[in-house]
Amino acid sequence: MLGYGLGVSVLPSFTLGVFAKPLSDAFGWSQGEIQTSIVFITIATMGLSWVVAWAAERFGARRVTVTCQIGLALGFIFLSLAPNNLAVWYALWMVLAVLGIGTVPVIWTYGVTTWFDKGRGLALSITLTGMGFTALAAPPLLTMAIDLVGWRGAYVALAAMVLLVALPANLLLFSVREPVKVKAVSAPVAFKANRNFWILLVSTIAAGFGIGGMMPNVVPILLQRGLTPYEAAAYASTLGLCVIFGRIGSGYLLDRIRAPIVAFIFLSLAALACLALSSDAIVGWPIVVAVGLIGFATGTEGDLMAYLTSRTFDHVLYNKVYALIWSGFALTAGTSAPIFGYVYDLSGSYNAILYVSAALLIVSPILLFALGRTPAR
Repeated sequence: MLGYGLGVSVLPSFTLGVFAKPLSDAFGWSQGEIQTSIVFITIATMGLSWVVAWAAERFGARRVTVTCQIGLALGFIFLSLAPNNLAVWYALWMVLAVLGIGTVPVIWTYGVTTWFDKGRGLALSITLTGMGFTALAAPPLLTMAIDLVGWRGAYVALAAMVLLVALPANLLLFSVREPVKVKAVSAPVAFKANRNFWILLVSTIAAGFGIGGMMPNVVPILLQRGLTPYEAAAYASTLGLCVIFGRIGSGYLLDRIRAPIVAFIFLSLAALACLALSSDAIVGWPIVVAVGLIGFATGTEGDLMAYLTSRTFDHVLYNKVYALIWSGFALTAGTSAPIFGYVYDLSGSYNAILYVSAALLIVSPILLFALGRTPAR
Protein backbone atom coordinates (compact mmCIF):
# COMPACT_ATOMS: atom_id res chain seq x y z
CA MET A 1 0.00 0.00 0.00
CA LEU A 2 2.77 2.43 0.92
CA GLY A 3 4.93 1.38 -2.02
CA TYR A 4 2.12 1.98 -4.49
CA GLY A 5 0.82 5.20 -2.94
CA LEU A 6 4.31 6.70 -2.86
CA GLY A 7 5.29 5.26 -6.23
CA VAL A 8 5.92 6.73 -9.66
CA SER A 9 2.42 6.06 -11.01
CA VAL A 10 0.71 7.98 -8.17
CA LEU A 11 2.88 10.52 -6.38
CA PRO A 12 4.08 12.70 -9.31
CA SER A 13 0.71 12.76 -11.10
CA PHE A 14 -1.49 13.28 -8.04
CA THR A 15 0.60 16.21 -6.83
CA LEU A 16 1.17 18.00 -10.14
CA GLY A 17 -2.10 19.91 -9.82
CA VAL A 18 -0.87 21.53 -6.60
CA PHE A 19 2.38 22.58 -8.29
CA ALA A 20 0.64 23.86 -11.45
CA LYS A 21 -0.04 27.44 -10.29
CA PRO A 22 3.36 27.97 -8.58
CA LEU A 23 5.12 26.68 -11.70
CA SER A 24 2.99 28.89 -13.93
CA ASP A 25 3.70 31.92 -11.74
CA ALA A 26 7.44 31.17 -11.64
CA PHE A 27 8.04 30.24 -15.28
CA GLY A 28 4.98 31.51 -17.19
CA TRP A 29 4.05 28.06 -18.50
CA SER A 30 0.44 27.30 -19.48
CA GLN A 31 -1.72 24.60 -17.86
CA GLY A 32 -1.41 22.43 -20.95
CA GLU A 33 2.37 22.68 -20.95
CA ILE A 34 2.56 21.78 -17.26
CA GLN A 35 0.12 18.86 -17.53
CA THR A 36 2.12 17.48 -20.48
CA SER A 37 4.71 16.43 -17.89
CA ILE A 38 2.57 13.36 -17.13
CA VAL A 39 3.03 12.13 -20.72
CA PHE A 40 6.59 11.17 -19.83
CA ILE A 41 5.37 8.93 -17.02
CA THR A 42 3.15 7.34 -19.67
CA ILE A 43 6.00 6.84 -22.14
CA ALA A 44 8.18 5.19 -19.51
CA THR A 45 5.36 2.98 -18.27
CA MET A 46 4.48 1.76 -21.75
CA GLY A 47 8.08 1.20 -22.75
CA LEU A 48 9.40 -0.37 -19.56
CA SER A 49 6.52 -2.28 -17.95
CA TRP A 50 7.67 -5.49 -19.63
CA VAL A 51 11.20 -4.83 -18.42
CA VAL A 52 9.91 -4.41 -14.86
CA ALA A 53 8.00 -7.71 -15.09
CA TRP A 54 11.11 -9.49 -16.41
CA ALA A 55 13.43 -7.91 -13.84
CA ALA A 56 11.13 -8.90 -10.97
CA GLU A 57 11.27 -12.52 -12.09
CA ARG A 58 15.02 -12.42 -12.82
CA PHE A 59 16.38 -10.46 -9.85
CA GLY A 60 13.50 -10.53 -7.36
CA ALA A 61 10.69 -8.06 -6.77
CA ARG A 62 12.19 -6.54 -3.64
CA ARG A 63 15.53 -5.69 -5.28
CA VAL A 64 13.73 -3.99 -8.15
CA THR A 65 11.40 -1.97 -5.92
CA VAL A 66 14.13 -0.88 -3.47
CA THR A 67 16.40 0.28 -6.30
CA CYS A 68 13.61 2.20 -7.99
CA GLN A 69 12.34 3.81 -4.76
CA ILE A 70 15.80 5.32 -4.30
CA GLY A 71 15.74 6.35 -7.97
CA LEU A 72 12.31 7.97 -7.58
CA ALA A 73 13.55 10.06 -4.65
CA LEU A 74 16.49 11.23 -6.76
CA GLY A 75 14.05 12.14 -9.53
CA PHE A 76 12.11 14.45 -7.21
CA ILE A 77 15.34 16.12 -6.11
CA PHE A 78 16.21 16.70 -9.77
CA LEU A 79 12.80 18.35 -10.29
CA SER A 80 13.51 20.70 -7.38
CA LEU A 81 16.57 21.98 -9.29
CA ALA A 82 14.73 22.59 -12.58
CA PRO A 83 15.56 25.79 -14.51
CA ASN A 84 13.10 27.91 -16.50
CA ASN A 85 13.39 25.70 -19.55
CA LEU A 86 10.41 23.58 -20.61
CA ALA A 87 12.52 21.07 -22.56
CA VAL A 88 14.75 20.47 -19.53
CA TRP A 89 11.67 20.14 -17.32
CA TYR A 90 10.26 17.42 -19.58
CA ALA A 91 13.64 15.68 -19.65
CA LEU A 92 13.69 15.64 -15.85
CA TRP A 93 10.24 14.05 -15.81
CA MET A 94 11.48 11.32 -18.13
CA VAL A 95 14.45 10.73 -15.81
CA LEU A 96 12.07 10.59 -12.83
CA ALA A 97 9.87 8.04 -14.64
CA VAL A 98 12.74 5.79 -15.68
CA LEU A 99 14.45 5.84 -12.28
CA GLY A 100 11.19 5.06 -10.47
CA ILE A 101 9.62 2.64 -12.96
CA GLY A 102 9.95 -0.33 -10.59
CA THR A 103 7.37 1.18 -8.23
CA VAL A 104 4.41 0.74 -10.62
CA PRO A 105 1.48 -1.41 -9.38
CA VAL A 106 2.52 -4.39 -11.53
CA ILE A 107 4.97 -5.53 -8.86
CA TRP A 108 2.98 -4.59 -5.76
CA THR A 109 -0.17 -6.37 -6.95
CA TYR A 110 1.87 -9.37 -8.11
CA GLY A 111 3.18 -9.78 -4.59
CA VAL A 112 -0.36 -9.71 -3.17
CA THR A 113 -1.80 -12.19 -5.67
CA THR A 114 0.84 -14.74 -4.67
CA TRP A 115 -0.49 -14.74 -1.09
CA PHE A 116 -4.27 -14.32 -1.47
CA ASP A 117 -6.90 -16.37 -3.30
CA LYS A 118 -10.38 -16.44 -1.74
CA GLY A 119 -10.16 -12.86 -0.46
CA ARG A 120 -8.06 -11.58 -3.34
CA GLY A 121 -10.44 -8.74 -4.24
CA LEU A 122 -10.28 -7.22 -0.76
CA ALA A 123 -6.53 -7.82 -0.44
CA LEU A 124 -5.86 -6.01 -3.72
CA SER A 125 -8.19 -3.18 -2.74
CA ILE A 126 -6.31 -2.61 0.52
CA THR A 127 -3.02 -2.53 -1.38
CA LEU A 128 -4.37 -0.04 -3.91
CA THR A 129 -5.77 2.31 -1.26
CA GLY A 130 -2.27 3.77 -1.28
CA MET A 131 -3.49 6.02 -4.10
CA GLY A 132 -6.34 7.25 -1.90
CA PHE A 133 -4.12 8.11 1.04
CA THR A 134 -1.82 10.05 -1.28
CA ALA A 135 -4.74 11.91 -2.85
CA LEU A 136 -6.13 12.62 0.64
CA ALA A 137 -2.98 13.87 2.35
CA ALA A 138 -0.76 15.27 -0.40
CA PRO A 139 -2.75 18.32 -1.66
CA PRO A 140 -3.18 20.13 1.69
CA LEU A 141 0.28 19.15 2.97
CA LEU A 142 2.01 20.27 -0.21
CA THR A 143 0.00 23.49 -0.34
CA MET A 144 1.35 24.32 3.12
CA ALA A 145 4.85 23.19 2.14
CA ILE A 146 4.83 25.44 -0.93
CA ASP A 147 3.77 28.40 1.23
CA LEU A 148 6.58 27.66 3.72
CA VAL A 149 9.53 26.57 1.54
CA GLY A 150 8.41 27.16 -2.05
CA TRP A 151 7.70 24.62 -4.76
CA ARG A 152 11.35 23.53 -4.94
CA GLY A 153 11.40 22.66 -1.26
CA ALA A 154 8.10 20.83 -1.64
CA TYR A 155 9.65 18.52 -4.24
CA VAL A 156 12.46 17.75 -1.82
CA ALA A 157 9.78 16.90 0.74
CA LEU A 158 8.31 14.37 -1.71
CA ALA A 159 11.72 12.72 -2.02
CA ALA A 160 11.93 12.51 1.77
CA MET A 161 8.51 10.85 1.95
CA VAL A 162 9.66 8.08 -0.40
CA LEU A 163 12.92 7.47 1.48
CA LEU A 164 11.57 7.74 5.03
CA VAL A 165 8.17 6.05 4.65
CA ALA A 166 7.88 3.81 1.58
CA LEU A 167 11.43 2.45 1.48
CA PRO A 168 11.58 1.21 5.12
CA ALA A 169 8.15 -0.43 4.77
CA ASN A 170 9.35 -2.24 1.65
CA LEU A 171 12.53 -3.49 3.32
CA LEU A 172 10.66 -4.73 6.40
CA LEU A 173 7.44 -6.16 4.98
CA PHE A 174 7.31 -6.85 1.23
CA SER A 175 7.76 -10.38 -0.11
CA VAL A 176 6.57 -12.57 -2.98
CA ARG A 177 5.58 -16.22 -2.59
CA GLU A 178 6.70 -18.61 -5.30
CA PRO A 179 3.75 -19.40 -7.61
CA VAL A 180 2.24 -22.87 -7.72
CA LYS A 181 2.93 -24.70 -10.97
CA VAL A 182 -0.16 -24.91 -13.20
CA LYS A 183 -1.21 -27.18 -16.03
CA ALA A 184 -1.01 -26.01 -19.62
CA VAL A 185 -4.01 -24.06 -20.81
CA SER A 186 -6.18 -25.78 -23.42
CA ALA A 187 -6.76 -24.16 -26.81
CA PRO A 188 -10.42 -23.13 -26.11
CA VAL A 189 -9.44 -21.59 -22.77
CA ALA A 190 -6.51 -19.79 -24.37
CA PHE A 191 -8.83 -18.34 -27.04
CA LYS A 192 -11.30 -17.21 -24.41
CA ALA A 193 -8.50 -15.63 -22.39
CA ASN A 194 -7.22 -13.87 -25.50
CA ARG A 195 -10.69 -12.46 -26.24
CA ASN A 196 -11.06 -11.36 -22.63
CA PHE A 197 -7.68 -9.67 -22.81
CA TRP A 198 -8.86 -7.34 -25.56
CA ILE A 199 -12.10 -6.59 -23.73
CA LEU A 200 -10.15 -5.75 -20.57
CA LEU A 201 -7.69 -3.61 -22.50
CA VAL A 202 -10.29 -1.54 -24.37
CA SER A 203 -12.43 -1.09 -21.24
CA THR A 204 -9.36 -0.01 -19.27
CA ILE A 205 -8.32 2.47 -21.97
CA ALA A 206 -11.79 4.05 -21.98
CA ALA A 207 -11.90 4.42 -18.21
CA GLY A 208 -8.27 5.55 -18.12
CA PHE A 209 -9.03 8.66 -20.15
CA GLY A 210 -11.81 9.89 -17.87
CA ILE A 211 -10.19 8.96 -14.59
CA GLY A 212 -6.60 9.77 -15.55
CA GLY A 213 -7.55 13.17 -16.90
CA MET A 214 -9.59 14.12 -13.85
CA MET A 215 -7.13 13.22 -11.12
CA PRO A 216 -4.34 15.76 -11.80
CA ASN A 217 -6.83 18.37 -13.02
CA VAL A 218 -9.26 18.38 -10.09
CA VAL A 219 -7.53 21.32 -8.39
CA PRO A 220 -7.35 23.43 -11.61
CA ILE A 221 -11.02 22.61 -12.38
CA LEU A 222 -12.04 23.76 -8.91
CA LEU A 223 -9.89 26.89 -9.16
CA GLN A 224 -11.71 27.70 -12.42
CA ARG A 225 -14.95 27.62 -10.45
CA GLY A 226 -13.65 30.39 -8.18
CA LEU A 227 -12.38 28.41 -5.18
CA THR A 228 -9.23 29.52 -3.37
CA PRO A 229 -6.13 27.27 -3.50
CA TYR A 230 -6.79 26.05 0.06
CA GLU A 231 -10.46 25.36 -0.69
CA ALA A 232 -9.55 23.49 -3.88
CA ALA A 233 -6.93 21.45 -2.01
CA ALA A 234 -9.46 20.58 0.70
CA TYR A 235 -12.00 19.46 -1.91
CA ALA A 236 -9.29 17.42 -3.65
CA SER A 237 -8.63 15.70 -0.32
CA THR A 238 -12.26 14.58 -0.36
CA LEU A 239 -11.42 12.80 -3.58
CA GLY A 240 -8.58 10.98 -1.85
CA LEU A 241 -10.80 9.87 1.03
CA CYS A 242 -13.35 8.49 -1.44
CA VAL A 243 -10.61 6.65 -3.37
CA ILE A 244 -9.94 4.75 -0.13
CA PHE A 245 -13.60 3.89 0.43
CA GLY A 246 -14.00 3.07 -3.27
CA ARG A 247 -11.06 0.68 -3.12
CA ILE A 248 -12.28 -1.13 -0.02
CA GLY A 249 -15.91 -1.17 -1.13
CA SER A 250 -15.20 -2.45 -4.63
CA GLY A 251 -12.75 -5.04 -3.32
CA TYR A 252 -15.37 -6.35 -0.89
CA LEU A 253 -17.99 -6.49 -3.66
CA LEU A 254 -15.65 -8.14 -6.18
CA ASP A 255 -15.39 -11.17 -3.89
CA ARG A 256 -19.21 -11.45 -3.86
CA ILE A 257 -20.83 -10.24 -7.10
CA ARG A 258 -19.89 -10.03 -10.77
CA ALA A 259 -17.14 -7.55 -11.58
CA PRO A 260 -19.00 -5.82 -14.49
CA ILE A 261 -21.87 -4.95 -12.12
CA VAL A 262 -19.42 -3.40 -9.65
CA ALA A 263 -17.79 -1.45 -12.47
CA PHE A 264 -21.07 -0.13 -13.84
CA ILE A 265 -22.24 1.14 -10.45
CA PHE A 266 -19.10 3.11 -9.69
CA LEU A 267 -18.13 4.33 -13.17
CA SER A 268 -21.61 5.47 -14.19
CA LEU A 269 -21.78 7.58 -11.02
CA ALA A 270 -18.43 9.12 -11.97
CA ALA A 271 -19.89 9.99 -15.38
CA LEU A 272 -22.67 11.90 -13.63
CA ALA A 273 -20.04 13.66 -11.53
CA CYS A 274 -18.24 14.86 -14.67
CA LEU A 275 -21.49 16.33 -15.96
CA ALA A 276 -22.11 18.00 -12.58
CA LEU A 277 -18.65 19.61 -12.56
CA SER A 278 -19.34 21.03 -16.02
CA SER A 279 -22.42 22.90 -14.76
CA ASP A 280 -22.08 26.36 -13.21
CA ALA A 281 -25.37 25.74 -11.39
CA ILE A 282 -23.64 23.20 -9.11
CA VAL A 283 -22.14 24.97 -6.07
CA GLY A 284 -21.28 24.15 -2.46
CA TRP A 285 -21.68 20.61 -1.14
CA PRO A 286 -22.75 19.09 -4.52
CA ILE A 287 -19.24 19.84 -5.75
CA VAL A 288 -17.86 17.81 -2.84
CA VAL A 289 -20.19 14.95 -3.77
CA ALA A 290 -19.11 15.10 -7.42
CA VAL A 291 -15.43 15.06 -6.53
CA GLY A 292 -16.11 12.17 -4.15
CA LEU A 293 -17.79 10.13 -6.91
CA ILE A 294 -14.70 10.61 -9.09
CA GLY A 295 -12.70 9.22 -6.17
CA PHE A 296 -14.96 6.18 -5.84
CA ALA A 297 -14.49 5.41 -9.55
CA THR A 298 -10.73 5.82 -9.32
CA GLY A 299 -10.67 3.34 -6.49
CA THR A 300 -12.75 0.84 -8.45
CA GLU A 301 -10.81 0.89 -11.72
CA GLY A 302 -7.48 -0.14 -10.16
CA ASP A 303 -9.11 -3.07 -8.36
CA LEU A 304 -10.85 -4.24 -11.52
CA MET A 305 -7.68 -4.30 -13.60
CA ALA A 306 -5.72 -6.35 -11.10
CA TYR A 307 -8.60 -8.61 -10.04
CA LEU A 308 -9.86 -9.52 -13.52
CA THR A 309 -6.32 -10.08 -14.82
CA SER A 310 -5.55 -12.45 -11.95
CA ARG A 311 -8.84 -14.34 -12.45
CA THR A 312 -8.63 -14.58 -16.25
CA PHE A 313 -4.99 -15.62 -16.70
CA ASP A 314 -2.71 -18.20 -15.09
CA HIS A 315 -0.70 -16.76 -12.23
CA VAL A 316 2.62 -17.33 -14.01
CA LEU A 317 1.40 -14.93 -16.74
CA TYR A 318 0.08 -12.26 -14.38
CA ASN A 319 3.11 -9.95 -14.46
CA LYS A 320 3.31 -9.88 -18.25
CA VAL A 321 -0.42 -9.58 -18.94
CA TYR A 322 -1.02 -6.97 -16.24
CA ALA A 323 1.94 -4.98 -17.57
CA LEU A 324 0.10 -4.71 -20.91
CA ILE A 325 -3.24 -3.85 -19.29
CA TRP A 326 -1.58 -1.25 -17.08
CA SER A 327 0.24 0.20 -20.11
CA GLY A 328 -3.12 0.73 -21.79
CA PHE A 329 -4.41 2.54 -18.73
CA ALA A 330 -1.23 4.60 -18.48
CA LEU A 331 -1.46 5.55 -22.16
CA THR A 332 -4.84 7.25 -21.89
CA ALA A 333 -4.41 8.40 -18.28
CA GLY A 334 -1.14 10.08 -19.15
CA THR A 335 -2.24 11.66 -22.42
CA SER A 336 -5.65 12.77 -21.16
CA ALA A 337 -4.19 15.02 -18.44
CA PRO A 338 -2.47 17.41 -20.89
CA ILE A 339 -5.49 17.19 -23.22
CA PHE A 340 -7.60 18.52 -20.32
CA GLY A 341 -5.09 21.33 -19.91
CA TYR A 342 -4.95 22.24 -23.59
CA VAL A 343 -8.75 22.22 -23.89
CA TYR A 344 -8.82 24.77 -21.08
CA ASP A 345 -6.05 26.84 -22.71
CA LEU A 346 -7.99 26.97 -26.00
CA SER A 347 -11.54 27.41 -24.72
CA GLY A 348 -11.15 28.85 -21.22
CA SER A 349 -13.28 25.98 -19.87
CA TYR A 350 -13.02 22.27 -19.03
CA ASN A 351 -16.65 21.57 -19.98
CA ALA A 352 -16.08 19.97 -23.40
CA ILE A 353 -13.53 17.48 -22.12
CA LEU A 354 -15.73 16.67 -19.12
CA TYR A 355 -18.49 15.62 -21.54
CA VAL A 356 -16.07 13.29 -23.35
CA SER A 357 -14.95 11.77 -20.04
CA ALA A 358 -18.55 11.14 -18.99
CA ALA A 359 -19.25 9.23 -22.21
CA LEU A 360 -16.16 7.04 -21.87
CA LEU A 361 -16.95 6.23 -18.24
CA ILE A 362 -20.29 4.83 -19.40
CA VAL A 363 -18.80 2.80 -22.27
CA SER A 364 -16.06 1.21 -20.15
CA PRO A 365 -18.20 -0.88 -17.75
CA ILE A 366 -20.67 -1.85 -20.49
CA LEU A 367 -17.81 -3.56 -22.36
CA LEU A 368 -17.04 -5.72 -19.33
CA PHE A 369 -20.42 -7.46 -19.58
CA ALA A 370 -19.00 -9.24 -22.66
CA LEU A 371 -16.44 -11.03 -20.46
CA GLY A 372 -16.90 -14.67 -19.65
CA ARG A 373 -17.66 -15.46 -16.03
CA THR A 374 -14.63 -15.47 -13.75
CA PRO A 375 -14.35 -18.18 -11.09
CA ALA A 376 -15.41 -17.44 -7.52
CA ARG A 377 -11.91 -18.44 -6.42
